[in-house]
Amino acid sequence: MKIIFTGASSFTGFWFVRELQTAGHEVICTFTNPPESYQGLKLERLTKLTKLCQALYSSPFGSPSFLKLIASTRNIDILCHHGAQVNNYKSFAFPVVAAVAENTYNVVAVLEALKESGAKNLVLTTSVFAAGEGIGNNCSAVSPYGLSKGLSSEIFRFYGEALNFPLAKFVIPNPFGPLEEPRFVSYVMKQWLSKQVATINTPHYIRDNIHVSLLAKAYAHFVSRAATSTSKLCSNPSGYIMSQEAFTQKLAEEMRPRLQKDCAIAIASNGIYTEPAIRINSEPAVSLCSDWQEAQAFDALATYYLGLHHGI
Repeated sequence: MKIIFTGASSFTGFWFVRELQTAGHEVICTFTNPPESYQGLKLERLTKLTKLCQALYSSPFGSPSFLKLIASTRNIDILCHHGAQVNNYKSFAFPVVAAVAENTYNVVAVLEALKESGAKNLVLTTSVFAAGEGIGNNCSAVSPYGLSKGLSSEIFRFYGEALNFPLAKFVIPNPFGPLEEPRFVSYVMKQWLSKQVATINTPHYIRDNIHVSLLAKAYAHFVSRAATSTSKLCSNPSGYIMSQEAFTQKLAEEMRPRLQKDCAIAIASNGIYTEPAIRINSEPAVSLCSDWQEAQAFDALATYYLGLHHGI
């Protein structure tokens, strides 16, 4: 297929593009900013991406150059809209309205251009922490960022139905793996490699952690489904559904022989719980991706963090 993809410089975006390219698809990636503006992990991912896809820089979603790309590209099969405003996404001050405006800018013009081009579908990425997504004891938006993702999804749903253009939704849980931004797993790995104890502040949360390579395979599988379907589609791939304490223990068991470290764990006695106790997806990704190799995925995780540690 020929695919236009937004948000490829993100952690999951990079892995999705790599998997789509491995599956034999032609991917055209659009980037919001010029190449010289990318730094750190985004620059590292961008450098790797240039070997996998065509790149169009300074072309935010819905911009004149973005619309021109759709109009001038022959035989587009799908637009994968993975990009979203994520700056300061952990903050309660996250600018919800501005983020939604950016995520959905010129949405009607984009959908009309896709229809004119003959594209078959639009695959939209959203989050398990958006309102109405996932399974849990509270399915409200978990954060302002989650609120922005849910509102963006609803806008696409509304205009997709109004214009009779198919929309497929891919819901992401908690991905981890090589090239991710500093989050829980990266913190744990760096602690262990420094022979320090990794502290779990919220051990009782039930979460859905998934290795990004498995998530990427599930995504490529879903995009292929979307290309041949005219009905509404939604994918909710899940990984390791368990408490954060149990997940960290599993991670320690996998990493001890690979890192040759103790991989010690401590439980915080004063953890602050501000999110729903349970928030998970519902479809085991391994059932869709029989060729995924768990051992190889953990090998890659260990190799990546060992490389970072030795480079310090």
